[in-house]
Amino acid sequence: MQGLEQNCEQTLERSTDWTEIYTQLIHLGISDPLFHAERFGLVPVKFLKSVSENLMKQKQQTINADSVAVAKLACLVHSALGGKRSTVSLESFLPFEKAKDTSGLKESTISAMKWAMKNEKLPPAVVGIIGPELS
Repeated sequence: MQGLEQNCEQTLERSTDWTEIYTQLIHLGISDPLFHAERFGLVPVKFLKSVSENLMKQKQQTINADSVAVAKLACLVHSALGGKRSTVSLESFLPFEKAKDTSGLKESTISAMKWAMKNEKLPPAVVGIIGPELS
């Protein structure tokens, strides 16, 4: 009997909390009819988890972007109070860890754009816009 109870407890621990997932997706701004309560049970679990993870990452990036001004002010105050030797980065004042690759460009795209800039295949106005992104 003891083994059966442990098996039941382990199964309950591994079970998915559908209310939590549904609430999280709705809170993150999902308004697609696919995720409405009537059809929610028909959506594959892997898809729900990947959508939830991607939306959470997107939400964190948005919160970080909204916090940049406050983080810059915090850096300024820290430098003013700490003197010349105080060094602090903007990322240390952001609420979430900054994504490692924020450009969103593939390496092949970056190399192609650098080649086009080097061989003067792009107009100067375009180079002025995308140049800092590729550096």
